Amino acid sequence: MGRAEQTRSLWREYRARPSESLRHQLIVTYAPLVSCVALHFNSRLWVPDDPDDLFCYGLIGLVDAMRRFDPDRDGRFVSFAVPYIRDAMKAQLLEID
Repeated sequence: MGRAEQTRSLWREYRARPSESLRHQLIVTYAPLVSCVALHFNSRLWVPDDPDDLFCYGLIGLVDAMRRFDPDRDGRFVSFAVPYIRDAMKAQLLEID
């Protein structure tokens, strides 16, 4: 089974029976996406915060996107999640200022 099929299987299992363990597996699966968005966000806009903080803010958006995502309706999770991740980063940075 390839990585994409494993991820689809994980989503199906998570939707059928959500659990902390499955949620953690999905977070680990998509953590590199959060890092990528954080790097892009930081390169386009100088952020005086610790890069680890930016990553943590993005994880908040990732978890929110996971809660709202419907694999049968919303298409690819990556495309769905990026705006949530980016918006969580923006919201946290605006709250700090």
